[in-house]
Amino acid sequence: MKTVFVDTSAWYAVANATDRNHGPASAFLAEMAGTYARMTTTNLVIGETYTLILSRAGRSVARKFLGAMRDSSHVNRVFVSEALERRAYDLIELHDTIPLSYVDATSFAVMNDLGITDCFAFDHHFAAGGFTLVPSV
Repeated sequence: MKTVFVDTSAWYAVANATDRNHGPASAFLAEMAGTYARMTTTNLVIGETYTLILSRAGRSVARKFLGAMRDSSHVNRVFVSEALERRAYDLIELHDTIPLSYVDATSFAVMNDLGITDCFAFDHHFAAGGFTLVPSV
């Protein structure tokens, strides 16, 4: 079975019931066990997601998300190293037609390093970067 990378846009949609992608994100998360053996994300994605949830959904929801990340045995957390950061800088230069955020660039670097092609995200930058967005909505 494959590994799927999980982006901030997906974590946020799952955590915030008022997000427009909450339904598809929650359904995909519940059904993905048959297709994906593991979920991978980064410490930077977790930090970005926590901050986004905190600002839009409040402290309680943000802390619940952070606790779920801390306690999950189903999520592989990759810590962005200096080497990954350098590759992210290169990717930002390479993809000069995509307004790639720093966190997305580090995610691309991790996905490339680990051979992950599928990304649980609602962010079109991943598709523009050559990755497959799941679920397809």
